[in-house]
Amino acid sequence: MNYFPERWRTDKLHCILVVCWLLTVLSSFAGSYLLPIEVSGVGTWFAFRTLLPLTAALYIACAIRDKTFFWRGSTTLEKWCYIFIASLLFCCALSVPRAMELRFTVDRIFNLIFVLIFFFLALQMCRNKDVRRLTLCTCGLMLVVVMLLGVYEVFFGGLVSPRYDTLQQFCFFSRKGQPPTVFNANTNDYNTAIVMLIAAILVDAFSAKNQEPSKGKLWYLFFLFSVGYFLALAGEARLCEVGYFVLLAALFLYALLRGKKCRWVPILILCCFLVVQFASRSHYIIPQAKAYVQSLSDPDKADMDFLDIFRDPASTSIGNEFATVDDKTGEKTLNESGSAGVRMKLLLHAGQCFLDSKGLGVGIGNTEILAKDNAVIKSYQIWSIHCFLARLVADCGIFALLPLCAIVFLLLKKQLRGMALAIRRKERPLLGSCLLLLAALISYPIVSTAPSDAQDIIAMWIFLAVLVLTTEELPTALQADKKEG
Repeated sequence: MNYFPERWRTDKLHCILVVCWLLTVLSSFAGSYLLPIEVSGVGTWFAFRTLLPLTAALYIACAIRDKTFFWRGSTTLEKWCYIFIASLLFCCALSVPRAMELRFTVDRIFNLIFVLIFFFLALQMCRNKDVRRLTLCTCGLMLVVVMLLGVYEVFFGGLVSPRYDTLQQFCFFSRKGQPPTVFNANTNDYNTAIVMLIAAILVDAFSAKNQEPSKGKLWYLFFLFSVGYFLALAGEARLCEVGYFVLLAALFLYALLRGKKCRWVPILILCCFLVVQFASRSHYIIPQAKAYVQSLSDPDKADMDFLDIFRDPASTSIGNEFATVDDKTGEKTLNESGSAGVRMKLLLHAGQCFLDSKGLGVGIGNTEILAKDNAVIKSYQIWSIHCFLARLVADCGIFALLPLCAIVFLLLKKQLRGMALAIRRKERPLLGSCLLLLAALISYPIVSTAPSDAQDIIAMWIFLAVLVLTTEELPTALQADKKEG
């Protein structure tokens, strides 16, 4: 916290910029619930939408005063991120005359421009490690708040929205609960934001090569994983659950490489996961366990497989969620009543839009409008693609696909080269850092597919900026290796 007093004496404008940036990050957690104002013809204007342009203006003022240009001094990976931003802004301009429903497309473009400005500022502001640390401390503090509010909502009802108050579908031992949302539009958005921020905090705070994480950080990590997983189960955010296990697997390897001091953390987290799983399924596990014991002692009872104890009798298999079989013809079709089948059909629609446009994209917003007009999902009124990356590529074509492929390639290249160097030099801490970064990258396409569209989830853009900047710090060791050669 000495950053502000020391910097204030030398650069007041920069301090004001950092304060505005932190307030922007802070306001993003409350979204449209913080100081909302209805503006005619625009919609709801709230604190985040006021603070972001102010922060951008202060950044420009600092850049002009210091005669700095963001492109100069940027790494190749950062430059591809800027190309990605510029390419999407170019698509925004092209999409307006092509809009099938102008109001919907304009809303999509307006929100996209805001999040791209935020992403650009996140990349620029968090290049300074002190500002990055302050940003993630702000996120870490707010993350605890929204998670505790989520736990409250599960058992006592919605705090700001009663949307799920009548949906008591979550069981925790004998108590009924509802999906949590807090300040988000729905439970998938809420859980996605939590997983993204946990991943950002994990790769930044727990990948320092030269120091072991403190006991306080380890207990904080345990809290985030255990409560976060509980909230994902309560919200039935299954893709977020997968994301937790991907990060936990990397954390296990990280702990093995780091030393005995932190090995208890992933073990304790896994035990907590199992306890939460049992508590949420005890309403059928306990009766089925009793039936299994009776079947062993009573020869007249039908034999029961031990694994049947843990199977939810009300659930359907993944295969049945994806496809249904016609009783007469035996033909398999995608199941429109199952989440997996619906998502797959929408993904195929997005792929078809990309192909029909010859790779140029159908225009921002038009992929969803085409899904609605063509009744891609006939059983329900669902036309959000439920995969941000697929929707973006279908909308913008190669203008989004090429920069995205370049960014992913460079991230993987740097992380894998870092792992190779760590193995060659037998640097276990560096190898652990690379594994955490790789797990975060792998978890992104999984977790970002959980909500109907992740575009407006600010936590995702914070995560992406931290992932890029933290990965960029790996080549320092590689450059030193070249000098030695």
